[in-house]
Amino acid sequence: MVTFVRSEEDVAAIRRLHRLVSNARRESSSDDLRVRLSLAGGEADLPQPLTEVLVKAVELMGAGQGVEIVSPAQEVSAQEAAALLNVSRPYVMNLIRKGILPHRMVGAHHRIPLCDLMVYKHEQEPRRAAALANLIGETEELGRG
Repeated sequence: MVTFVRSEEDVAAIRRLHRLVSNARRESSSDDLRVRLSLAGGEADLPQPLTEVLVKAVELMGAGQGVEIVSPAQEVSAQEAAALLNVSRPYVMNLIRKGILPHRMVGAHHRIPLCDLMVYKHEQEPRRAAALANLIGETEELGRG
């Protein structure tokens, strides 16, 4: 289930929360933010991993994006993996054949652990950014020549 901000009240509340998080990060000497949850039954400090998830959700929702929390055990099909990586299904199948992406077979279908797919995507981001910067540089040179 993907959660989007729908009402203007929610948008305003998330923007206020986003400003608080941004200010706390600027004022802190580290990224170690502390969040205290206050409920009718009492108060508790959130563990750091949960705080990081909450902060990331606030940042994404504050930018108008949806947020979905998935289990690390969740698996996706090769087609879903391709959509998440913004590549073709044959490209994903090639990554599987080369052993770059782990998988298991369910009948004739490949199932890829979502956590492994996201690790791969994260590892590829610097390479893709460098390739894009290189392409932009070459395009600008061609435009000048």
